[in-house]
Amino acid sequence: MSTKIDELPPYVGTTNPIGDIPISINGVTYRITPQLLMQTLQEVLDNNHDLVNGNNFQGSDAGFGNTGVDVNAFGVVAGYGNTGNSVNAFGNQSGFDNTGSHVNAFGYNAALSNTGSHVNAFGKDAGNGNQLSGQTIFSNTSLPSYANYAAAATDITTANGATAGCSYLFYNVDKQQLNAIRL
Repeated sequence: MSTKIDELPPYVGTTNPIGDIPISINGVTYRITPQLLMQTLQEVLDNNHDLVNGNNFQGSDAGFGNTGVDVNAFGVVAGYGNTGNSVNAFGNQSGFDNTGSHVNAFGYNAALSNTGSHVNAFGKDAGNGNQLSGQTIFSNTSLPSYANYAAAATDITTANGATAGCSYLFYNVDKQQLNAIRL
């Protein structure tokens, strides 16, 4: 922000697009250049952060080389080289080189090099190299294992830091199935 200038009269009228804009905050008026308030369209479009074909890319090289439509990629190189349509890639390198359509990738490297369609991948490395379609995938780093339900119930408590009103998924080794602790 520029220097404070109390001596400016109250602002009336339209702004000069190449001049400073007076802004009053808590009774103090500041002179702000328009360039500090908003990105130019060119800045939005630089590094392939385009807004065409329903695509939205945020992050260094996010969506670089993408040819899919309706793609949201947020994170460093998220959606890089993606060719699938209707993809949501949230996390660094998520959806990188993905070719599947209707994919939701949440987490670092989620659905990286995925070829399956209709895939939901949650957690670090979830669905990394996946080739199956119609899958909901949780990475093992995001889904803890417990010997049995009793062991999970002892560990997953509000006293140990879990949040009340939430369900915590885990893999039950004894039953060889997914279970949840509801708090």
